[in-house]
Amino acid sequence: MVTFARVFAMPLVVYFFYQPGAGQAIALALGILVGATDFVDGWLARRQGPTLLGGLIDPIADKVFVAVVYMPFAHAGYVPRWTIAALFTRELLITALRTAYLLRGVNMKTSYLGKLKTWFQMQGAGMIFTWILVGHEGMWIPIVVMTALSVTGTLVHFAIKRTLWRGMLMWAMTSLLFLAIYDWGQYAALTATVVLVLIPTWLSAADYFIGGIRQLRLASQGLLAADRVRIAASLALPAAITWLLYLDVHVTSAWGLVFILSSELAIGGLDNLLAAHAATASAKNWGARTLGSVALLAAAIALHYAGTPGATPWLIWSAVGITIAGGTFEFARGADYYLDKRVRAAAMR
Repeated sequence: MVTFARVFAMPLVVYFFYQPGAGQAIALALGILVGATDFVDGWLARRQGPTLLGGLIDPIADKVFVAVVYMPFAHAGYVPRWTIAALFTRELLITALRTAYLLRGVNMKTSYLGKLKTWFQMQGAGMIFTWILVGHEGMWIPIVVMTALSVTGTLVHFAIKRTLWRGMLMWAMTSLLFLAIYDWGQYAALTATVVLVLIPTWLSAADYFIGGIRQLRLASQGLLAADRVRIAASLALPAAITWLLYLDVHVTSAWGLVFILSSELAIGGLDNLLAAHAATASAKNWGARTLGSVALLAAAIALHYAGTPGATPWLIWSAVGITIAGGTFEFARGADYYLDKRVRAAAMR
């Protein structure tokens, strides 16, 4: 319930972000609240025991949160648009590879760096949001306070425990980095922040590209059609979305792009679970949804350059319709796998 509440609150973050002044302050507060619930549902899972659905939705919620925050940053021009392609190509590509591995019995465990990249993404989002809200001159105070707290926390923990608190240490290091880049100016500092987020994001993918592919070769003679479709979509979809952001689409169209990307991140997570049961969607079904959406977005780009930009919103929202229809079908098809016995028994009571 906590995790789903977090997911349903995310559209409000996007809505208030596009409302200047007090609206962005509300968006920042909601973003902090949504991030805080991640600790709450983790605590509940440890105390009461996890459910299959909760364990599945939690990482999906993290990815969707990153999408609904970073895409408006890029659309509004606060950070370079290419960073969106770099960020979400990684997320979608690793999700596609994870499905291929699981279908062959290759289980890639999440490394500490994988967990760390989520923390970097969250902290980077908070920093960018705060920078936008208070302005460059006003950002000096939050950076100094954050640096003082993180460095002090690291030193105190080491003095008491005689061990380094890795999370606090990383917070201290990034805080010192923010302090160093402050004089670069707002746009350069925000760009550097996103690049800082991208580094652990892509480094954490190394296991999938090196060790995982080696194991994949041992377990299979090659990629299947379904694997190729998933990989193609993971590369094409972020590229098409980013291109449309460069065309400065209207806010309503940007909402559609956020929805498509967020939905595909969520559907990809569900696909990983189905892969463990050898029940993934066929290449035809997966391609009809993902590549169908890409085709409509590509048509929107082509018509924009052909001098008919008025068709862009219609094509984007048509792609949203394909995503909704295909996503609903996928969820209904795999519902028995998503809802474990404990969830079904509670629902019956």
